[in-house]
Amino acid sequence: AIVMGNELKGISSYAQEHCDLRVKIPMYGFTESMNISVSAAICMNTLMPKLRNSSVNWHLSDEEKKDIRLQWFRKVVRKSDIIEREFLSKLGAFANAHEPNS
Repeated sequence: AIVMGNELKGISSYAQEHCDLRVKIPMYGFTESMNISVSAAICMNTLMPKLRNSSVNWHLSDEEKKDIRLQWFRKVVRKSDIIEREFLSKLGAFANAHEPNS
């Protein structure tokens, strides 16, 4: 994991105590700091080619991707718990209505 802190406080003391490595991105010229998206892009641009050329299995499985997507949907969709319950309820009713007679 890459953990990035804010300009004022940096990373938490917990993250500092448990990290394997700390990295500082050098700056040149008149810039006092880079925003977080620029810093993240620099890190990803440096790390991804190395990761792709390594033997590390870094891809998420299809199931992991689905789980992460569902967690994200639940956070960004208002009243997702109600929508999900209604959907599952209707899905169950639909499945029961279309079961072959025994």
